[in-house]
Amino acid sequence: SALRDLYVDGSALFLANAGVLSKPVTKATHAAETRARLYSHDDMQRETRRLDPFQSASGTGLLGRLSDALRDGGYSVGSFSVDAVTSEALVGRNGALGSTAIDGNEEPEVFDPEPSSPHSGFAIEHLNGATALHSGVFGETWSDLFRQSLAGNRAVRRAMEDADVRKFPRSGIGRQLEVVSRLVAARDCRGNDRDVFYVEMSGFDHHSNMIDALDKRLEDIDDALRAFASEMKSQGEWDNTVLVASSEFGRTLSPNSGRGTDHAWAGNYFVLGGEVNGGQILGEYPSDLTDKGDLMLGRGRLIPTTSWDAIFNGISQWFGIEDEAHLEEVLPNRGNFFERLFAANDLFASEGDFYTCGRMDVDNKCELDEDMRDDLDEDMRDDLDENMPGSSTQSDKQAIRAGFYILLVALFALVAKQSGSGEDDSSSTYLMVTSKSPPSTDGKSKFLRNVLGYVGPHGGACDNAQI
Repeated sequence: SALRDLYVDGSALFLANAGVLSKPVTKATHAAETRARLYSHDDMQRETRRLDPFQSASGTGLLGRLSDALRDGGYSVGSFSVDAVTSEALVGRNGALGSTAIDGNEEPEVFDPEPSSPHSGFAIEHLNGATALHSGVFGETWSDLFRQSLAGNRAVRRAMEDADVRKFPRSGIGRQLEVVSRLVAARDCRGNDRDVFYVEMSGFDHHSNMIDALDKRLEDIDDALRAFASEMKSQGEWDNTVLVASSEFGRTLSPNSGRGTDHAWAGNYFVLGGEVNGGQILGEYPSDLTDKGDLMLGRGRLIPTTSWDAIFNGISQWFGIEDEAHLEEVLPNRGNFFERLFAANDLFASEGDFYTCGRMDVDNKCELDEDMRDDLDEDMRDDLDENMPGSSTQSDKQAIRAGFYILLVALFALVAKQSGSGEDDSSSTYLMVTSKSPPSTDGKSKFLRNVLGYVGPHGGACDNAQI
């Protein structure tokens, strides 16, 4: 499978027992100290997209706050939602530049394709152009957003029309990743320093006949991942890209009477990218899967020990967020996991290996590994010290980490664009890794099922997955 190959190649890592958390909890405290409404599709999806359980930045999403913080640092940021009707993950501060929503199944439409006058385009620009003394703030805001939307529409259409990318699978997730690839290929004409993308895939809420239904979905994911990784490598952007798999919750480890699984909490997920410090599992896999286990809530519902705040702390640093104030803005709840946060060096390799910024220490400072520092000549040591995070000689756009693209792929159980429940509903797949070296299997769907889902004694499995 593509995921196995990427893991063995060192471009993929797994996240053990992760999920939405308000703070670290136990069996005794989880009910009282968890703000999210557990096991509810809508509520848990909302928490996954926002990562703000105490509403410190009410109404905003994780990727929206990340984009805001980067713009504060002088970056030009693109924000895109592909095929996701709900893109609250991309919502930033009030008045900040919004995201662009794209339908992956259709070409972007041309604004005013049959103008009533050859001068209509000029008239629109003139009416919504420079502000006059008598202009109101609401009119000015509307005009700015309108012009930005027109410019974004032109850029997206140009990207979709002109970008030359390899053939992608015709599945829903394949088409979405093709759109992302075309937008990346058009980076020069779009003029952004950073891009964030949000895509969703449905079809995982298997309360019955899970294995048969799940295999096809996993094949679609695997084929799409292979095509996307190959395209990013072809464009020379694989080292600048990170893809994060997430979901609202995992599934019960024991099956139900319909050979399916039900809603749970913690899950195992993965991160992909050229600079990802792959071939490893981050987080703690539960040591006891019986009902007596410290993390078990019955029927194999696990309490998470790895928060999404911990994961995106390191990803945000890699993407260019270095100072504490902006990290706190992006992840307002990170203080509750201070001793359990991942830093950039936990998740990524390359030149970041010069810094021992593993788990966050009390001062949250990266320190140079002295043994590695001694191997450098004096000029290299001086240059390295000058470019440490926080150095007065380091410019805003020359952070140690220089990632360009974040892609969050959500494989949800039930999403707003669907109605009802059953086999066609979206759901996360419970990702579970039992060894550091992936098992050798003949079929990609079998491998993915082994990695992403625990197969119960009667053929049941956890069926929640999210890229």
